[in-house]
Amino acid sequence: MHGPLPTIANALATLFAPHVEAVVHDLGTNRIVHIAGNFSRRRVGDPSLGEIGDLHPFQSDLIGPYAKANRDGRALRSISVVLRDEAGSPAWLLCINLDVSAIEGARAALDALLTMPAAATLPKAEALFPSDWREAVNAAARDVLAERQATITGLDAQAQTDLVAAIDARGLFAVRGAASYVADLLNCSRATLYKRLAIARAKGENPA
Repeated sequence: MHGPLPTIANALATLFAPHVEAVVHDLGTNRIVHIAGNFSRRRVGDPSLGEIGDLHPFQSDLIGPYAKANRDGRALRSISVVLRDEAGSPAWLLCINLDVSAIEGARAALDALLTMPAAATLPKAEALFPSDWREAVNAAARDVLAERQATITGLDAQAQTDLVAAIDARGLFAVRGAASYVADLLNCSRATLYKRLAIARAKGENPA
């Protein structure tokens, strides 16, 4: 068997335990010669069965990713690598199976938690708490970030200036403490914030 193959299989299974199974097939005997992170309940010496026949003839040395199902019905995402002997003939097949059932379950749970009522029927926090100027600042930031599909940490200087302009347009800098709150939000000094505010106001007075 190809020297480093068992070690590579063991490394993959260990790194991604318990979600990855790595299986080494001998193409000469059509049998499994090594298996790590075993969740399919196959054993060394078992015939490769349809795994080889389904993939052969090999169109590429890298096959996949492709979808499979474990014996208990769990969804797998798999990829196979063809290893060749010194003559260049396919000799071994390393199949890496990723159990994505737990990931899919987590995604479904997150989708359920994050699913919100239709925007038309969902009251906005700033409408529920009109005296909370912090929520108004957050709402202005949310609108700018949603438009740019960005995060606060991903904003460059120009984008920060646009966000400051949006907050200023709602008259929020007239509220005591708002400047400090916005500076913390942008993770910048108050001096930098006032610089952004001056640029935003100058641009508003001279839109060209």
